[in-house]
Amino acid sequence: MTKTIIMTTLVCVAGVQAATKTWLGGDGNFANSAQWSGASLPLAGDDVVISNGTATITSADTAFTGLASIALGAGGTIACNETVATHAPVR
Repeated sequence: MTKTIIMTTLVCVAGVQAATKTWLGGDGNFANSAQWSGASLPLAGDDVVISNGTATITSADTAFTGLASIALGAGGTIACNETVATHAPVR
């Protein structure tokens, strides 16, 4: 039984992968899935690329705090109307 549990755990962990999510441009709310590639929001552990436009972040955007990295292009910005925190490096 121990072998079965270990194998099941490994399969579950192997299925979880971080993604690179790209902001599609323009100004909008970070939590608007239509602004992101794949029409889905970044999740904790994902890399985020904002090449142009402004992503506005609020404290309700919980995925922002767990991002792996944030890359800002020459025209990309992040706006915060309140205090938010992340441990992700910003490039």
